[in-house]
Amino acid sequence: LGAEASLVFLFGADQLVHLDTWHRWHQLWDYAHLAAVSRPGFELDQLPPEVAREWSRRVGDATSLRSAPAGRTFLLETLHLDVSATDIRAALAGGTPGDDAGRVLPGRLVPPAVLDYIETNHLYRS
Repeated sequence: LGAEASLVFLFGADQLVHLDTWHRWHQLWDYAHLAAVSRPGFELDQLPPEVAREWSRRVGDATSLRSAPAGRTFLLETLHLDVSATDIRAALAGGTPGDDAGRVLPGRLVPPAVLDYIETNHLYRS
């Protein structure tokens, strides 16, 4: 896409609290902006001190993410579902669509075309 393309790496806040365990995590900002999607109960004060310092010094908004190719952080606080991609993959691996008794319902959380692809290619099956 070129050196001037603005890229955003989007991930869940559950991984943000473990960012300092990632290999060469400081270098991520050389390649993209980092945006974390908040979940119910998540607070920035849960971050390890080094991650919190790095995150807070790079905070941007949507405009700053568009105007530079990489290096900013952004917290999306709009997700009101307490579910992660890990939960969805686990439900898919179990081979059951879930139910309204508190289990994850991949069919309601994954677009139909993506769910068809996953099922056709037997992805996430144990």
